[in-house]
Amino acid sequence: MVNKKTKDKLFTVKYSQKLDLDNYINRIWKHSWVDYGDKNKEYFYRRAPKEFVDNLMDAPNKKAAKKVVLQYWKETLHPSFERDNEFLCKWFEMFLNGEKDRVISRLEKVYKNPFPFDKITVYLTTCFFNPYNYDKRYFMISRTDNFFGIFTATKHELNHFMFYYYFQDYLNSKGATLEQTEYLKEALAILTSGRKSENVGRNSQILRIEDYVKENRDLSVKEIVDKVIEKKFFI
Repeated sequence: MVNKKTKDKLFTVKYSQKLDLDNYINRIWKHSWVDYGDKNKEYFYRRAPKEFVDNLMDAPNKKAAKKVVLQYWKETLHPSFERDNEFLCKWFEMFLNGEKDRVISRLEKVYKNPFPFDKITVYLTTCFFNPYNYDKRYFMISRTDNFFGIFTATKHELNHFMFYYYFQDYLNSKGATLEQTEYLKEALAILTSGRKSENVGRNSQILRIEDYVKENRDLSVKEIVDKVIEKKFFI
């Protein structure tokens, strides 16, 4: 069932300072997307210095917020950062393309549909969030991840891509709100995960949907989606 086109290179790995900077701005300074319930200082403190997090969250405007991040990089990034990125991009790309059929097989088994994407771009990030852009077919991944982290993050983000491709229009036709669609998308990520939860620390509605998904793994994704709609997304 694996797409024959996966014989070609699927993943291209790059580093973009702009996207890396935007990652900090959009997820710590001012969350620009749906609130999943994980935007809190305690969560950030476990992953970055408290002084940096406080200064970034308290920045009065976007220009000031960017200055905070740039100063943090100046103080913390190794002088070989750019050269290391060149090596990491090659290494990540080699690893991901070597594992692409395992990833795709897992996604196709869950969704019972072909993997529809020919090219995916992966951007490295120094931040601790893995944002994505479905329309532009890219996601970000930590440049310090190990083999397991890379593989896990890739399954998670491409699960989202499969969800959008096969169910976004369907949910729109059913009148689902943006938040409901996003909460369901996050909950369904558990189907390609080996973890007990993909949404620790997030809001109770996402966790209720995830629990329902876990309890009904024997159903197809379409059946799960319809059941969640019937239950009005556990509001």
